[in-house]
Amino acid sequence: MSVHDLLSTFIKELNVQHLTDLNVDGGASKNSLLMETQCLFSNINIIRPKIIETTVYGVALAAAIGANLLEESDIQTLWRKERTFNHSLCHDYPHLNYYERKK
Repeated sequence: MSVHDLLSTFIKELNVQHLTDLNVDGGASKNSLLMETQCLFSNINIIRPKIIETTVYGVALAAAIGANLLEESDIQTLWRKERTFNHSLCHDYPHLNYYERKK
C-alpha cells in the first residue's frame, strides 16, 4: 500500500473532505528528495520538524516532566518546524501528479 492510498483511507474513514498537511519524523524524513517526492505524489504538504528523532525526544521530555523541570503544557511550545514541502509544486510538475490522473 502506498502512502497516498493510506492517506486516502484516512480521509474516507475519518469522514473529512481533505487533508492538507502531514507531519513526518524519523530517519527517513531527513531525506529531502523523499519528502519532495511524497509531497508531489500525495498532493499534500509535508511538514518536517527540527527534531526528527521523536522517540528519544519524547523520552527526554517525559523524564523532564517527571523531574518537574517541565509542565506537560510546555511541550507544544517546544515543537519547531524545520521545513514544509509544499504540495502546490505539483502544478509545476503535472506529469508527476500520478494519483490525480489515476482517478
